[in-house]
Amino acid sequence: MSVISHFPEPRPAHGGLAAEGALNLLGRPELDPLVILIREAAQNSWDARVKETGPVDFSVDLRRAEPRARKALTEELFNELPPRGLGLNGGSLLELSDALQQDDLWLLTLTDTGTLGLGGPIRADTPAAKGIPTDFVDLVFNIGQPPDRKFGGGTYGFGKTISYLVSQCRTVIIHTVTLHRGRLEHRLIAQAVGHQYAYRSRNFTGRHWWGPVKPHGVEPLTGRSAARLASALGLPDIEAEGGGTTLVVLAPDFTGRQPQQAATFMANALTWNFWPKMVAESRGLATMTFSVVCEGQSVDVIAPEDSPPLNGFAEALRAVRECEAGQKKPSDFPTFQIFEIRSQRPSASLGWLALHPVAVRDRRSLDEGVDDDGLPTTAVSFMEPAHHVALMRRAELVVQYQPGPGLSNPAVEWAGVFKASKLVDKAFAEAEPPTHDDWRPSLVADSRQRRYVNVALREIKSAVSSAFGMPVERDHAPQLSSGAVVADALGHLIATHPGTGASRRVDGSRGHGSPSRAVPKVTVLRRWFDHQNGAAMLNIEFAVTAAAGSGATLVEVVAAAATADGGFETDPPVGAAVPLVGGFSSGAANVDGPVIRVSAEDVMPLVVHIVQQEGIASAVDIRAVAEVGE
Repeated sequence: MSVISHFPEPRPAHGGLAAEGALNLLGRPELDPLVILIREAAQNSWDARVKETGPVDFSVDLRRAEPRARKALTEELFNELPPRGLGLNGGSLLELSDALQQDDLWLLTLTDTGTLGLGGPIRADTPAAKGIPTDFVDLVFNIGQPPDRKFGGGTYGFGKTISYLVSQCRTVIIHTVTLHRGRLEHRLIAQAVGHQYAYRSRNFTGRHWWGPVKPHGVEPLTGRSAARLASALGLPDIEAEGGGTTLVVLAPDFTGRQPQQAATFMANALTWNFWPKMVAESRGLATMTFSVVCEGQSVDVIAPEDSPPLNGFAEALRAVRECEAGQKKPSDFPTFQIFEIRSQRPSASLGWLALHPVAVRDRRSLDEGVDDDGLPTTAVSFMEPAHHVALMRRAELVVQYQPGPGLSNPAVEWAGVFKASKLVDKAFAEAEPPTHDDWRPSLVADSRQRRYVNVALREIKSAVSSAFGMPVERDHAPQLSSGAVVADALGHLIATHPGTGASRRVDGSRGHGSPSRAVPKVTVLRRWFDHQNGAAMLNIEFAVTAAAGSGATLVEVVAAAATADGGFETDPPVGAAVPLVGGFSSGAANVDGPVIRVSAEDVMPLVVHIVQQEGIASAVDIRAVAEVGE
């Protein structure tokens, strides 16, 4: 006979929080529920790390319940069900009894190791000894408990409710292995959040647990019994890893996605929200490692260096770390603008900000599915070229990508990172809503702490405006069009987009006072990098559409060293190496030099060849103008 029983929470005589109220604590966040779940779970895992610098291993496993697991669920864990169900009706919700009978019962398992597990007392009414955490009761029983870890990622445990919201039956299973009285102890319990109800002349809050029921309430299954049940459920062997925690979401709601798409979505959410944990520190190690598996198949969690535009943010974070630690000075980063953000009254360091432009690189195309309305979904935080500052506290978890001005050159984007100082980390923590995805100064009670947050946000905005200002409108003549390209000398940061060029016409005049006429169109089709005759070569294929009613089109290509904002270095140092225009090719024909004449009847694409120079970031402008008759 199972030692596990169903325990519904009775409403105390003096009142208490109903289940509906617990679920509403998150408010109505704009983030996708799966993104919030990933953010909250991985953040809690980091806060529970054994060593201050990690590493912590965080894994996501999405799979169907196997026969042994289904038997353990129905015959041992949920052998008793609420007499009136959980009160879940309508929409995508399922009663727990119906979920357990599904032909395909999916389990979403989130596991961390390299962590302390959920330690401390197993009863919320038992005071913990000094220095002993109360992680177990804070996650399983309490609501709104402050953190006990300095510089942790979260402030309150409200975010844990997202795990119930992701479940179609509002039910989760928690298994942890933690050090208790000098020995590793297994603890396992299940919990559901439904609706408040009355039964047999008594009111109940709608919160439910499954575990050994004692006179005072419910406790987790512990020891070898918990270890055996965890194994029967198919949960990871976290004891072998020295401890940790597994959270199982029963019957997860994929909101329109297929399971494989949901797994890809969560992997991408890990990349976009936890890339700072993947950026190795000075000792050469990442502080967290991540893995995602769907039905036994690994799903890539892409490193920031391979996931544009996060490569630019990763470089900015490295610069912030080195300047903050005093290992380097801002002047040691010639392509960056780096600021120490400070408050004047009172005088205090609020954090470090690093900004720098990078060439736009092609984004990865991932199948992350569609939502319930049939619209494509993605876990990326923004789709346009980067013009954002990644805000983060000491835990180096991305709070938000704060947008700033975009650049006028569509081939260039910029990335920034602000990391709060130790002095004001608490102020920024208090400024976060339950979902930890914003800084709102109005949430900070203490006036001085609130001022720190206000000043930091103001100074960040000021620094961004100083660095990039507003997009520059280039002065260009009415008969000119162009396509702009930026590439580095190694060829791995190549980007092409339609753009605007300088105002000089190909015939050398400025175009002022000339009659207005239609403009030829340049369309960049593709680009690639290779080596020819020992030289690094950037090849750009483009098409020219002649202006309506005009004859031939003259095309000029200008190549120069790129400036920090993606523009042209008009006055390079004497003797400096510069990129060279090697010529054009079209089919079997080749033309040397930077200018080519294209007849109105010639619709074949052209390829221009740019000879790169080692160590020089190059800016290329393809300009087209209708030929001026005599």
